[in-house]
Amino acid sequence: MLLLTLFLKLKWIKLEWVKGLSDFLVANLGFFFIPPGVALMLYFDIIEAQLLPIVTATVISTLLVLIVTGWIHQLIRKIK
Repeated sequence: MLLLTLFLKLKWIKLEWVKGLSDFLVANLGFFFIPPGVALMLYFDIIEAQLLPIVTATVISTLLVLIVTGWIHQLIRKIK
């Protein structure tokens, strides 16, 4: 996705070239979540046993991503 974004920004790839496929993928996005959702239901017992570490890791990683993203944004704005 980063390469696609870069190539679109650099105009190496035209939006018209990927628009049809991207519209199809976005329209059917819910369909792509069914297999992981079913697989997740198979492991509810393991998830329940490890709920605290999962929630802790999720909260900490989310906060780290927000902090680092904000820091990088501020750094880039100072440079410009």
